[in-house]
Amino acid sequence: MRLPGAASVCFLLLGSAVIAAEPAAAPKIYPLAAKSLVLDVARADDALIAVGDRGFILRSTDGGTNWVQQASPAAAMLTGVRMLDATNGWAVGHDAVILKTADSGVTWTKAFEDPELEAPLFDIWFENAQHGIAVGAYGLIEETQDGGATWQDRRISEDEPHLYTIAPLPDGGLIAVGEMGGIFKSADKGATWNPLPSPYEGTFFGALVQKDGAILVYGLRGNLYRSEDGGNVWSQIETRTETSLLGATERADGGVVIVGLSGTVLSSRDGRTFTVASLPEREALGGAIEAAPGKLLVFGERGAYALPEPRR
Repeated sequence: MRLPGAASVCFLLLGSAVIAAEPAAAPKIYPLAAKSLVLDVARADDALIAVGDRGFILRSTDGGTNWVQQASPAAAMLTGVRMLDATNGWAVGHDAVILKTADSGVTWTKAFEDPELEAPLFDIWFENAQHGIAVGAYGLIEETQDGGATWQDRRISEDEPHLYTIAPLPDGGLIAVGEMGGIFKSADKGATWNPLPSPYEGTFFGALVQKDGAILVYGLRGNLYRSEDGGNVWSQIETRTETSLLGATERADGGVVIVGLSGTVLSSRDGRTFTVASLPEREALGGAIEAAPGKLLVFGERGAYALPEPRR
């Protein structure tokens, strides 16, 4: 069984997890599921959908104050969730599992699973109801052209770097980032990929495409870079931290929040300069999302919860 490399292990520290050798039975409903590891959160109209440990899927209709566990057809750790629209969405995870919802995250079906690939999937993007791409370990790409009925797997490059994020660009292209400073761009909806010049040889755990078209990539040892020309030229941003950065979000007002290990929270008004703070518990944070204007949720090893509003 292949295990993730050192860079991938940093990402998986949130769950102290490795790739499962055997699929387990689907998880039951657990009273403490809302306090367990959450690796991603997405918005489904007025609801929030969270995924994480042991195939848990959580749903909140009050901005993340309370969470209700939903029945899940998977037992493997879920690492990413994306909504195509208010009702249709997808989740991915270990054992190359891909789940689908058509009712805003209330019920889920299994669209794909292949434990023999020995590669977790970390993120997924859908262009429309038919065409979608999931990315994962060892450069794995799973692509569907028929709404998830069938999937084709391939690798993004001969180096097979772990891919942690796939995101759409304003020009209609796609960007994917991962290990070994890997930054890849597609101009044809993922049919072909080309490497972009990278400012860093270490791992990037994520990419955030801002509303103004700027791209932020972030990863190991607090490394953070910004490009304003589609990824051809990168400028390093001072973070004043060496903790790994794992997730980011852009707020409604254009502010940017990036989070990571040891409770690290970077905040910016525009994505150009950041202030750094650490949560008192110093827990590992996998990401953040604005549940409502002025209400920021962070999520990680203690579940998903709102940060206190700053005093004015």
